[in-house]
Amino acid sequence: MTRSTHSHHVSAHMFVSVSVVLAVGSIVPTAADAAQQPITYQDVSATNLPLGTLGNNSMDAKPADIDGDQDLDLVIASEFRPNVILINDGNGVFTNESAARIAQPFHDSEDVGIADFDGDGDLDIIFVSEDDQTNEFYLNDGTGVFTDAGDRIPVTGTSNAVLVTFINADSFPDIVIGNAGQNVVLINDGNAQFTNETAARLPVNLNVTQDLEWGDVDGDGDGDIVEGNENGNRLLLNDGTGVFTDATVGRLPLPGSGEETREADLGDIDGDGDLDLFLANVTFGQGAPSLNRLLVNDGTGVFSDVSAANLPAIQQNTVDGDFVDIDCDGDLDIVTAQAFDGTYQIFENDGTGVFTDATPDFFQTLPTGNGIDVEAADFTGDGLIDLYLTGFQRTDYLFQGVVDPASTPPTTPESDQGGLSEPSFRLYRTAPNPVSQEAALQLLVATSQRIRLDVVDTAGRIVARVADRRYLPGEHLLRLDASDLVPGRYFWRATGAGRNSSRSFAVVR
Repeated sequence: MTRSTHSHHVSAHMFVSVSVVLAVGSIVPTAADAAQQPITYQDVSATNLPLGTLGNNSMDAKPADIDGDQDLDLVIASEFRPNVILINDGNGVFTNESAARIAQPFHDSEDVGIADFDGDGDLDIIFVSEDDQTNEFYLNDGTGVFTDAGDRIPVTGTSNAVLVTFINADSFPDIVIGNAGQNVVLINDGNAQFTNETAARLPVNLNVTQDLEWGDVDGDGDGDIVEGNENGNRLLLNDGTGVFTDATVGRLPLPGSGEETREADLGDIDGDGDLDLFLANVTFGQGAPSLNRLLVNDGTGVFSDVSAANLPAIQQNTVDGDFVDIDCDGDLDIVTAQAFDGTYQIFENDGTGVFTDATPDFFQTLPTGNGIDVEAADFTGDGLIDLYLTGFQRTDYLFQGVVDPASTPPTTPESDQGGLSEPSFRLYRTAPNPVSQEAALQLLVATSQRIRLDVVDTAGRIVARVADRRYLPGEHLLRLDASDLVPGRYFWRATGAGRNSSRSFAVVR
């Protein structure tokens, strides 16, 4: 069993254009921010998942609005089982509709990527395969029923990872496939016809890539690639045109004992505006220690290893580790999955990038088994993160985020973490909601202050920096160009005057 996890949403870590103007008019308050209340996670697998139909070979899952009804469904890559589509009823209860929606061959599916590849406004799917080297590509008819278009993928390989992102200067989602051997770049012409441009864009790779992670590592405004490899991770920097060079030496510290990485995840753990790196490690085939690593970015794409001081030393086979704001306090925590009779763990961030094992504080009951993948998303539309946990030859789990029943709910419409008698700013409604192209957010500022406003996805990753400036008291209208955001649920996240506030909205096409 080999495993790649997380090729992130198309727009992850790519800032989109915004403008800020003054606005006038009445503002109607909305409900309290759930993010200000203690959160716990409740196992609803038995009632909300069709467990008997999943095949128990789930390798990777992706939340996406497959059928266009504005809630998040699930697409699951299954190893030597038919791949799975779970349809959400809007309340986080899933039905297995795979047979009616997608072909059901048996391949060694390892990873899944989702995007609107042909530009018709719905989401298409690619699965990559390892042992039988049969990649699958499916086009959506607009209702969540898929037709086989596998002949459009002009490459095969021993593939464990797929990354969907914008490689060149156009607005069409491209594909990067991670292989045992040379990785591949496929450039989309806008109609889901792909050209292999690997030789012109990627440096030679003879390693075994298990994961591909995309983000602006060096702060120059374009997306770079981190390869999670079995024996030697790599950092590939983008020249701005989608041509990559190997910049590992001097930037990415590699342990002398080596490491076998199954997941690389980027996120800002210390609030300094750059992307730090978590590496989930195993000791399957290389004999290297299984200790995970945490690397902090200096802002230019040079990393230092802070694992010993900042990360619990868990010596298990960690196959996945994702940055998720699990406690809704505005910083990124880590959720991990351990294989071979392991478990799932939650490492809580103290706000400075120092993590402690807080697993019992969040899971009402502890999931066990061969943990393979962690997916964080709001499946119920209540503004709280839920967790879908895949298991290999064991059950999958669905844990819903709920307000801790032991906590006392706030008595005011919006809790203020700074202890102010009245909130120093408020986020109000998004118009329109759901959003198709452009969105506007109403912001009321009570006292002059600096406010940073980001758009984050359901995993807590920043996808747009909307504002970071001082505001005078009054009403303000902030605009977001959402045309580059993939459909799904997002959150405005505002930070200022010692408090955080968030408000959810949906993107549709």
